[in-house]
This record gives sequence, structure tokens and C-alpha cells, in this order.
Amino acid sequence: MKKYILALLIALSCVSCQEKNKDISENAVEETVTEISVRELTERDFSVINLNLRYSQAECPIEVREESFSGLDFGQKMSPCKAENVREQYQQIHYDDPELQKELLEQYDKICETPSSGEIMSYTSNNDSAFFEVNFDDYCHRHCSSLFAYDYDTGKVRELSSKEGLEETNYNYGSLYCVDDMLIYFDYETLNNHENQTTDTIMHIIQVDTKTGKESEVLSGDYDFVHHIDKEKILLGTFLTNGDEIRDISETGVKITEYDLSTGQTQIISESDSFTNDMKIFFNDGSTGRIIQDDKNGTVNFITDEVNMLANHKKVVYNALWKDKAVVITNEALAYTSNYMMYTYDFNKMECLVSKLDGFGRNFVQVGNGLVSTSYGGWEGNKSPVNYIIPESGNVFRLAETNSGNVDNISDNFCFMERPVYTYDRYGRRIDENNDFKVYHFELK
Repeated sequence: MKKYILALLIALSCVSCQEKNKDISENAVEETVTEISVRELTERDFSVINLNLRYSQAECPIEVREESFSGLDFGQKMSPCKAENVREQYQQIHYDDPELQKELLEQYDKICETPSSGEIMSYTSNNDSAFFEVNFDDYCHRHCSSLFAYDYDTGKVRELSSKEGLEETNYNYGSLYCVDDMLIYFDYETLNNHENQTTDTIMHIIQVDTKTGKESEVLSGDYDFVHHIDKEKILLGTFLTNGDEIRDISETGVKITEYDLSTGQTQIISESDSFTNDMKIFFNDGSTGRIIQDDKNGTVNFITDEVNMLANHKKVVYNALWKDKAVVITNEALAYTSNYMMYTYDFNKMECLVSKLDGFGRNFVQVGNGLVSTSYGGWEGNKSPVNYIIPESGNVFRLAETNSGNVDNISDNFCFMERPVYTYDRYGRRIDENNDFKVYHFELK
């Protein structure tokens, strides 16, 4: 950042000198350049204050709108793997338990003669529609699935696209992402190299037209995971393993590639010999910032056009950055326990507010001036809270109580989608027809 600012000032100085020489005879007014000051900070520059989180009775800064899904009907389909001439090759064999094998064969016969009503595997939403990946293969779970859209206004469900077949390929949609009207899923293709006896995995990024269902490939390449996605860019991660098995992510090199959705250009924005999260942040005033989390060295670096702050934290689970503050969330716990802590660095007051987060959530998303937090739940009727936390005040607002799910469509308008709770028999087969769950839309007031 300093080098960039210095180069910018030199360029401005050269232009100023040229114009000044030209304008001496014209009695021009002399121009001066004001140097931009960046504060170099560490955690030792902040006064530490303990701050207890508490539920607030004040007006919540977020408005909640609830959408209920009741008895969604996706129709029925028969997966091609159930055909009589191929079904045996997909059966699970239990040689050590003849009685169980006999029961399974009886169940397999029933399954293969009955079409599936579908099971929701992944889902996403925008303000107008919800989108679902529905798996119709209740036999071996990988040969038949469809993508559906649900219109909030009409309550109608329509199929956007479908995949089915018996080839050695992927007939699932995987994780779905929806940003505004852009629906994207990530498809993985496995390539077998018989000469080297190795396998390579290629990620295909597919965009789906939400009106017609037409699919188009956005990008493909040697990527291992999605680091971030918004309406302007996709950040993709690649593990630098040299073919070695990944045993500890913190010891694995990572390359982060940015794909610009408007230009179609890619560029490597981060490459390190340890798992370093390098996240670019876009502020409302048009400026940008960066969060660089180095797990190997136990540091987090927050950078804006006014602040460059380095903090020492290990076991980091989430970071957030605003123009006036930064947040680090850690889980400083031993095995099978949790001890979630939040460190809020106020750049104006130069205070570090330390808060215990246990009981207030385990998953976090930056929204507006605070954090949305969710917990685990949804098992055997248990509900989990969705909270909105204002880090610098300690105020917490309860937004909803839901089955477990995921926060999606991350922006100032976002939603939380419950996970449907299904019942299964001992063979792993769904025994209910329940597709009931809710979506909660949250909008900043």
C-alpha cells in the first residue's frame, strides 16, 4: 500500500512540475500535493476493555420477513440406475452380515420399483425466488437430480434444468450461489491419468439463466474451493500440494485467483506457502480494504486507505473489516469444547473490546454495521437462534429461531434458509415426504 501511495505521489508531482513550468509566465497559482497518512498499528496500541454481550430491547436495525414452504411438490422421477439390467452393480454388499444383506436386497427391490419424490440437497435465494437442487436418486444418490425455482409471489415451482445418466461423471449440482439475479453452481470433473496413476479434479463454474434454465460455463480450471463470491467477482482457492496428501490445511500452500465477472479476466491475488486468507473488502464509499489471515504465523493484517493494523491471533474462525473497526473471532478451546471470543478493534477510540461469544452463535457473516450469527440445531426438534450483533456496543438482537441452515445472498439484503428436517430408516432411505421449511429475509432499515 505504501509503495502504491508513493508511486502515486511521484506521478502527481511530475505532472504538477510540468504544468508549473508551463504556467510561470502566466502567473499560475502554485499547487501543492497533500500526502496521504496511513496509521501503522499493532494490537499493543489498543486499550483492552472487556465487554459483555447482551440482548437488547431497543429497536432492531434489521427488518425480518418470513417465507414458509409447505409441501413443495417436485413431482417424481425414476433414476436410471434403478433399471433392472444395471441395478445390481450399485447395490451395497455386506458379506459379513447375511441377515442384513437379505433385508437390504428386499429394500432395494422396493426402491427400484418406486419413483422418488425428491430430496432437497442444496438451496439458495434472492428477493424474488428460491432455488433448489433436488436429488431423485434414492438408490445410490448420484445419477439423477434437478434444479428448481420457486416463485415467492405465485408459489409456483418450475424445473430449470436436470441431469441424469450412468456415465462416470457428476449428475449433481453441488453448492448453489445466488447474488442478485445471478445463479451459479460449481461442478467438479475427475480426470484419470492412467500413465501416472493419478487423478486430477477440474472445477467448472456454471451460470444458470433463472428465467430459461439455460446453462453457460463461466470458467473452468484447477481450483479446489470457493473462497468468496459476490456480484463483481469470484475468488477461487487452489492448494499447492505438489501431489501430496493434505494432512493439515494450516501447513498447506494456497493460491487465490480472482475472476472478474464483468471482464472475464483472472488474476492471482495471493500465493503463499501456508494457508493464508487474503480477502479484498469493498466499502460503501467506493474504497477498498484487505484482510490477510496467516494461520501458520498466527497473524491477521487489516488494511484500509487510512489504517494498516497487525494483530496476533491463532485459531481464527472469522474476520470482518469496516472503515472504522475490525473484528477477529477465535475459538480458543480444547478438543470437543468451544470458547468463542470476539476482539473488536475500534480505530477511532483505539480500544480493543473483548467479548465472550458462547451462546450467541458459531457461524458469522458481516452485514451492515454488525454480524449475523447462527448456531447449530434442527436435530430432534431443537431450534437454533439467528442473532444480529453490534460489536462495539455489545447489543444483540434476536432475529429468528430456526432449524439449522445457511445465510445466503450476502449483501445489505440477505436471507437465512432453514435445512429441511428429514426422517430416514436404517438403510438410509427417506421415509417421509416432508419438504417443509422456512426462509427468513433480513433487510437493513
